[in-house]
Amino acid sequence: MKGYVLAVSVGPVQEFIAAARKTRDLWFGSQMLSDISLAVAQSLADMGAQLIFPPNVADQKASVANKIVAIIPSDPGSAAEKAKEAAKDKLKSFWDEAERIITQRGAGSLVNKVEVSEQIDGFLEFYAAWWPMENEEGYKTALEQAELLLAGRKALRDFQQCTVTVGRPKSSLDGGRQTVLEEKHEEQRFRLGIKPNEQLDSISLIKRVVEPKRFVSVARVAVDPVIRRLEAEAQEELTALLQLADELDGRECPAVRRFSGLDQYRAFPYDTTLFFEGATADSEVESWLERDEGNRQAVEQFQKALAKACRKVNVGEVPAYIAVIHADGDRMGRAIRSLESPGDHRNLSSALVNFAEAANGIVSHNHGALVYSGGDDVLAFLPLDTALVCAEQLAKEFNNCVRTVFKNSQESVPTLSVGLSIAHYGEHLSEMVEWSRQAERDAKRYRNSLAVALHTRSAGPEAVTVVHTWDEDPVWRFQRWVDLHRLEALPDRAPFELRELHRELKRYVESQGDARAASVDLGELIRQEVKRILKRKRAERGVTGLSERLIQFIVDEISADPSRALDALDTVVNEMLIARRLARVEDVVGTPKPNMDDILSEFSKRKGTANANR
Repeated sequence: MKGYVLAVSVGPVQEFIAAARKTRDLWFGSQMLSDISLAVAQSLADMGAQLIFPPNVADQKASVANKIVAIIPSDPGSAAEKAKEAAKDKLKSFWDEAERIITQRGAGSLVNKVEVSEQIDGFLEFYAAWWPMENEEGYKTALEQAELLLAGRKALRDFQQCTVTVGRPKSSLDGGRQTVLEEKHEEQRFRLGIKPNEQLDSISLIKRVVEPKRFVSVARVAVDPVIRRLEAEAQEELTALLQLADELDGRECPAVRRFSGLDQYRAFPYDTTLFFEGATADSEVESWLERDEGNRQAVEQFQKALAKACRKVNVGEVPAYIAVIHADGDRMGRAIRSLESPGDHRNLSSALVNFAEAANGIVSHNHGALVYSGGDDVLAFLPLDTALVCAEQLAKEFNNCVRTVFKNSQESVPTLSVGLSIAHYGEHLSEMVEWSRQAERDAKRYRNSLAVALHTRSAGPEAVTVVHTWDEDPVWRFQRWVDLHRLEALPDRAPFELRELHRELKRYVESQGDARAASVDLGELIRQEVKRILKRKRAERGVTGLSERLIQFIVDEISADPSRALDALDTVVNEMLIARRLARVEDVVGTPKPNMDDILSEFSKRKGTANANR
């Protein structure tokens, strides 16, 4: 087989995906990039290329990654140029559809089409590199050389001449580009779902306007545990909420929008912030309320019906926090290099496609919303009660999908690291996504790991973070504290007092230096102090003291390795703090509470296993 290995990279990823204020912007941006990458792959296939990544373009249900690899029979330069034109044509088709919708809604004069055209023409980043191969045995070397050339080409970025109109505002979502919206067209903005002071560049406008389907909001994901509880125990109250939400949607309430196409949310297919206090303080909602007294009455009826429903199922506070999962394969470069032939790489490519398709089902089954799943990369929103289990299932499915490709070299089998950030639904969407990426980076420092980062509103960008490898069974480690919180066997204040102990001891160690700190039996000191703090705590709302057996298990875990007792204390404290947030949501869902004896027996069983493995 004689030809060329061609490697193509399509971007810019950040502007396509990360520049988003709404989940729909985020989802559709990733969909645009996937469709453009698919158009590149289709163009190469039409020219007789043998596709490697992706393995094919037929029946492509999963997202296509922005990296395409193919074997071209001849003239790779011409093939790359035609693929580039296919990418540009696909991007232009998105604008053509957006322009049709804008005109249809009577908002044509809102958009500066000259500015749009200039931005569309210069937006895409398309890089290609190739290397000749004389036969199939030369494929591996050709791929490595093409990859090196591609990396070098991407480092030599094209810098276009900056065209700026003085006094024209920047885009609210992409500060590197100017707005394409004209001023003083508030009514037309409303028709397109654009806020009065919001400014959008051409790509952000396409995301907002072109609607193959409406994507679920973070607010709806956060309240899903309440919806499931109502569906199970208060169907009549849920039906009343559905009817009122439908009325509000018909009145074009900015805080309520119906969506479709996501079967996991069929019990209440509405995005709404009216489940939360302060929702009517939004300026857009306030303006809508002032238009018609009937609007205000409809909102009040919804809030009364919600309060009644929550009382029925004994839910005091509606969950306002959600989880954002970002997963990525470990050592994928090494895995790819360990394979020799185009057939092996196509098998790996097919395995990654299978995982991407399975990821959608896993996320949906856990009542989440998948933003993107392409190759070894996953981004999704999950309610708190299912997020940890979903992360674990993704890691197991990834391993199952790729393991068969590496039958002769199990050491090269890639693993999946998952970052899971927990944040309030009201945080800026770009920050929530970035926090999940930071958690994923924390996990990848150890590889084959799960990193959970809790961002509370009061702490700002600071996070309570815990990282464990999958071999350490992190889901169980969190679940044990969740169960203890729910049984009120672990007082809410306990982790805060233990955290203060950790801070004091850490300051002491840092102030004394290694030599003097080593003269103190820090492990024994921590052991005694933890025991003292826990013995003073009262469980079951102050009725009883903590179980002696539970205290001993906690103390033993922290001091199992005296040389790492300070780090172990920090880990246990952070696990407890994160579990405290998760426990509240499990109570909302109504998950059956475990038996205290079962929890302690599991503690004992795992402790015995750990001792046997030492």
